[in-house]
Amino acid sequence: MSQLIRLKDIQATHKDLIGDDYYDPTGKTAYGVNEEKIGKIEGALVEDTTGRIRYLIVDAGGWFSSKEVLVPAGLARIVGDDVFFDSLTKSQVDAMEVYDHDYQYSYKDQYQKDRQAFVADTVPVAERMEIADHAYEAPNTLELLEERLTVNKDRIVAGLVKVGKHIVTEERNVDVELEEEHANIAY
Repeated sequence: MSQLIRLKDIQATHKDLIGDDYYDPTGKTAYGVNEEKIGKIEGALVEDTTGRIRYLIVDAGGWFSSKEVLVPAGLARIVGDDVFFDSLTKSQVDAMEVYDHDYQYSYKDQYQKDRQAFVADTVPVAERMEIADHAYEAPNTLELLEERLTVNKDRIVAGLVKVGKHIVTEERNVDVELEEEHANIAY
């Protein structure tokens, strides 16, 4: 069961997992059904093992209030600097739990909570919907981008080295003591 962590946290602690070239929806304006403005994207939750965006954190509050909720990334459609949730209604947002910055979310648990929120009794019957599994797959515009490295080699002159041999001889007089030994063998 994979854990979900904030995109800004993974940027700081696991830069090797996501690299430098990834989509960050933070600060984009969020719109719901009929292009009605529902708030602002405050961040995203990503899987801790793959770095894939699974949920967008949407601040759906008004002028003097704030209610951050988690919306599956697959419900989003990105157009320029705007994020559109074509099937998300105000009643559905009201039925969602408030996002808790200190809670350790898991993908499996949040998946179950979503299923309940979109068909809650507080949501009008006409607006209730079953979330399809593809809603949890981020569209291509939200997936992390890959980086490709092209390796070439070029020959350049970096310096010169001179290799040679120089022989030095000198004469020395050294006293050496010699000993003589004899062996006698008799038949």
